Amino acid sequence: MEQVKTAPKKRVAFYMLEKKYPKMRWPEIVEEAEKKNIELVQVLTKEHRENEGHYDFIVAKLTDELSNETPENLQIIESVRKFLSSHKDVKILDPIENQRGTLDRQIMNDLLLRVETEINDSSTLDKPFQSPKFLVLEDSSDISKIAAQNFQYPLIIKTLAACGSLESHDMAILFDSSQFHTQEFKDFFGKKTRKYRKSANSNYEFASELLVQEYKNHDSIIFKIYTIGKDAVYCVKRPSLLNLYKTNLNGEVNNPIYLNSQTIPKEVIGKTPEDSQVIPPSAELLNTLTGAVIHHLGMHLLGVDIIYCVDEKKYGIIDVNYFPGYG
Repeated sequence: MEQVKTAPKKRVAFYMLEKKYPKMRWPEIVEEAEKKNIELVQVLTKEHRENEGHYDFIVAKLTDELSNETPENLQIIESVRKFLSSHKDVKILDPIENQRGTLDRQIMNDLLLRVETEINDSSTLDKPFQSPKFLVLEDSSDISKIAAQNFQYPLIIKTLAACGSLESHDMAILFDSSQFHTQEFKDFFGKKTRKYRKSANSNYEFASELLVQEYKNHDSIIFKIYTIGKDAVYCVKRPSLLNLYKTNLNGEVNNPIYLNSQTIPKEVIGKTPEDSQVIPPSAELLNTLTGAVIHHLGMHLLGVDIIYCVDEKKYGIIDVNYFPGYG
């Protein structure tokens, strides 16, 4: 009886920060890969040693290392580059340099605006996107631009750095221009320096540049889209922040909200109203959106967050990150 030959097992090396693995449900992923004759190797060492054997592919999430280029992190990045240089037959799924496209929120929002315009102008989806307006504040003199460009409160404020530190996930929601000038606001976004430098053209400079976006009500629903290339696109609905307004029922300006997106307090997570007008994205919209984002970023393992803005009745693209948790 002729023996059936089995295809050789593919070996894929993974590198990412140790703390990222639990969020990915790593054991389940390893088990599923085994069923498809793929061995996943969790690379924990800082150097890729020759005795670790042959790999067919490398998946290296280096966004934290790229955004915080300490000597140790630069050594990790260089070790991956050297390994790829000396092993031309080994492919990296998403190039290291392409990952830089998700590190800076201004660069990312500029790219998403191009994606939005491209889809609205060319697709058969009846202009489905209208993402929140945004601008960048370099120091306090730029706050005047918010009124000049007719931004509507509430506003959500984030650091330009999208990853690499706990502070990069800090966010503030402001309901009035005066809230930019409070000591609370200055302290919240000054964690790294704890001091604000005086400058000739402003009262203070921010510890880092800040991204300002209009806050859009979305009935406390966010759609998290996960891609593994263009042919594997998954969308899940998750709870999100409250619907927010500039003033309360008494006509008083609401107090600012400060939070970190890694640990959002339960009191700011909203309950979706029974008569919610949120429309889940169609398969056509998901495929069109993710295809455009993958094309522009040149990467395959992506997480894309969108909301349905209930007042505009349009979708807003609010975030993209590389190699999400797939949880």
